[in-house]
Amino acid sequence: MNGPVESAMGERARAFARELAGEFDLHIVYRHGSKAVAAWLMLQELVRLKPRVVYVLDMAASGVMAACAYRLLGGARWIVDTGDAIVELGRALGRGSLGMAATRVLEWVGLRCSSAVVVRGSYHKELLAKRGIQATFIPDGVDVEQFAPPKEQKLKGPDDPLVIGIVGSVVWSATRNCCYGWELLDIVAALRERIARPVRGIVVGDGDGLERLKARCRELKLEGLVEFPGRVPYAELPAWIHRMDVCLSPQTDDVVGRVRTTGKLPLYMAAGRFILASRVGEAARVLPEEMLVDGLETGAWVDAILRAMTLLTERIDYTRQHFASEFSYASLGNKVRELLVQS
Repeated sequence: MNGPVESAMGERARAFARELAGEFDLHIVYRHGSKAVAAWLMLQELVRLKPRVVYVLDMAASGVMAACAYRLLGGARWIVDTGDAIVELGRALGRGSLGMAATRVLEWVGLRCSSAVVVRGSYHKELLAKRGIQATFIPDGVDVEQFAPPKEQKLKGPDDPLVIGIVGSVVWSATRNCCYGWELLDIVAALRERIARPVRGIVVGDGDGLERLKARCRELKLEGLVEFPGRVPYAELPAWIHRMDVCLSPQTDDVVGRVRTTGKLPLYMAAGRFILASRVGEAARVLPEEMLVDGLETGAWVDAILRAMTLLTERIDYTRQHFASEFSYASLGNKVRELLVQS
């Protein structure tokens, strides 16, 4: 697990473990310390546990190095599970030449030296197929019941605040000169001028762009109108999402955006929220037309929200049954089971 216990990938690992318990003897090893230290500690655990298959969650250096080294020492076959085109992502984040060289090596090792590749976006599978790499599509998942809307949830009236929210990593992009959540602030500012109803915003997540995002909030004179709770424990995410009337998922229309499932999309859907997402990646595949937006221009997103406001007084149940079959961990666990048996 290339991350700490409380990370989203930690939840994915534990969800798979719950679904496969009783059939496999499963052990989750989390990352601790710097990359090199974490890789060494992971390798020590692999040597101690002697697994038949190693499943690496996220294509990051520590887990990939540990699994690859263990294989070279005569250990198990290994599978890598990735949700990003890491070379294109590194370029978008403005990494330097040395960082990009290391990222290319990491991607090559992950894709070419592993026994199997799992991707969380269908476009990613197509992209890798063009490079001669066969991948298994297992999207980001959700515990459908954990994120289900409260049974006694009160429907809002026209005078209640319209709450627009977003969940994700607030990582600064030097090439775009912005970060996740930037669009939300511009949308909230624009809507204040367009509707009489109060407008509020929520940005759940943290990262190196958070302080710049807060500065942008002050620049737009939105103090007190937008909440920044930072990173919240996974168990508390449903309550935050249920406060949102509209959940945003803006993505760039490039390889980085198209590859991503966006891990929060299944959470929004299971929570029964109204979603507005860029017409790229998995959002373009599964969401209805009224929830898709072309481009990242603020005006297009504001217009989409204005068109959708008549729908916000209704319970958004458009997906619960569909997503239970496609994105629930119960369903995804079966795909992991098949992959492990084949390995």
